[in-house]
Amino acid sequence: MNSWVSILLVHLVRCSRTIERAKGRLEPKDLGAVYNAYSAFFWATSLDYYNQYERVIPKSSLEAKTCEYIKEFALYDELDAIASFLDYIYSFDEADLNYAEAVEYLGKVLSETRLRGPVQEALLDPSVSTDDLQGVIDRGMAAAKVSSVSLINPLDCLAEVMGRNTPKPLGSQDISYFNYICNNGLKEGEIAIVMGPSGGFKTTMAVDIVCSMAEVGERSIYFTYEQAYAHGGDLPLRFAARLSRLPYPMLEETKSPELLSAEDQEKLSYAVGVSSHAQIADRSSSCDRLSDIIAVVREFCDKQGEPPKLIIIDQLLNWVQAWLNIQEERATVIQLVKEIKAQLCEKYHTRVVLLHQIAASEMGKQNKLFDMSNSAEVRGIGFNADFIITMSRADDSCIFRAASVKARRGASREAIIRAEPTIYRLHNVTDEYEESATQPGQFVPKGDGNRISTLASGKITQGSWAQP
Repeated sequence: MNSWVSILLVHLVRCSRTIERAKGRLEPKDLGAVYNAYSAFFWATSLDYYNQYERVIPKSSLEAKTCEYIKEFALYDELDAIASFLDYIYSFDEADLNYAEAVEYLGKVLSETRLRGPVQEALLDPSVSTDDLQGVIDRGMAAAKVSSVSLINPLDCLAEVMGRNTPKPLGSQDISYFNYICNNGLKEGEIAIVMGPSGGFKTTMAVDIVCSMAEVGERSIYFTYEQAYAHGGDLPLRFAARLSRLPYPMLEETKSPELLSAEDQEKLSYAVGVSSHAQIADRSSSCDRLSDIIAVVREFCDKQGEPPKLIIIDQLLNWVQAWLNIQEERATVIQLVKEIKAQLCEKYHTRVVLLHQIAASEMGKQNKLFDMSNSAEVRGIGFNADFIITMSRADDSCIFRAASVKARRGASREAIIRAEPTIYRLHNVTDEYEESATQPGQFVPKGDGNRISTLASGKITQGSWAQP
């Protein structure tokens, strides 16, 4: 018998903790598939006894059941092997029963029977499409997953965790507003979702962030859909405007860089020199599976020798079939954000910023978007996010409020931002502007006695984050 299967069977007969973990996951036929029928018999008998008496089966009871089993199926040729293994189970030193090891072996059995086996069958079936195969893989991976929980003194590992993953600001001082809102910057493994209406400067913020990072040598990947170059989009022009500080309309109208002035050509040359740090994943023909995005990130890691420091996905709405019925879509998006966090942020030690266009139903009749922290849409999307950043304004001005209406780490923060839309830059103008006392959502220069400070008004609320 394979040594690891032998050890797992010892646990499945003698260790109540392992039996509890295997209940509902491991079926007797699974053991039969990886070894033989009598290993399945031992587990089935042990489980039946445990379910009936809530304790592990004693040797005498298992011996009696084994004799009945041998007689019923006439397994006399295997009598010595079965008896030998029965003795092995109860002679195993209890001090050598390692629960973590048993959980690992349980996962190996489930991987073989729930994942590898079904995938091999699907590969041999010509009627199974690529999408169907992906479904087989996804279900198999979920079914084969076995978690392990250990109780620890919370301060035993204090020295290891202190300072291990402190937030570090991204980019240069140009995006200090973003780092401020995210409590000094996103950590590795964190995900932020930027939410706002159409035309609310979400893409402008994303372009500003990745270009600021490029200027200090920090690498990023920008997954674009709406502005994809392959489908007539203008994202490269936006990057050029931000990095060169040359107005977007001028770049759009100029037929060739050679027609620019010598000074402007120098600015554009600088932009070209640093732009390679901000890679665009130009993939707009259809919405990608998360596995497609992961493949791009893996290719990036292989080429660069390290993961990107930030990933932008513009936008989340591409994964949502019909956001009109928020209750039906919430579960889908909650799971999606959870998978992005686990499979991108945590696995590749990077950060992800998702852009999301808020549903029109959430914005009110006048397209006004103020404090959204308790809306169903924000709560649905944001359950697994580390930060939810909302961007709101009352009119078409270039001054708006950006606020972290949800922050898993630290307090919620907000800032008043001024956009320079022609060069795709944002500036923190909290010290210069305040919200009107009579016209909420509109911002005016400070100093007027008839105005109140947005920050002093305490309008941002944390909201309720109970599981939907």
